[in-house]
Amino acid sequence: MSHVVYIARGPRGALRIVRRQRADRIARRSARPTRIVHYELFRTAGDAIVRERQLKAWQRQWMVDLVELVNPGWEDLTARLCGEGGGLSPDPTCA
Repeated sequence: MSHVVYIARGPRGALRIVRRQRADRIARRSARPTRIVHYELFRTAGDAIVRERQLKAWQRQWMVDLVELVNPGWEDLTARLCGEGGGLSPDPTCA
């Protein structure tokens, strides 16, 4: 089973780092709108946890630089992530 660590951009530009076991858990569960602006896939929970902890220790500017390197338009990648292969379960509520 695949694991994902992603950076979500919330209201007022807040950045959150989240780890989930499957893509179907990414469905919008909160009333606050968020956009997934960066994600990384991992085969094991241990690898995902290590990366999550690394990112949470980063300064905000480092996270901004990471997002802008791969997603300069800060576009919402939720649909791409939910449709991604590699063992993730696509969920229509993600799109």
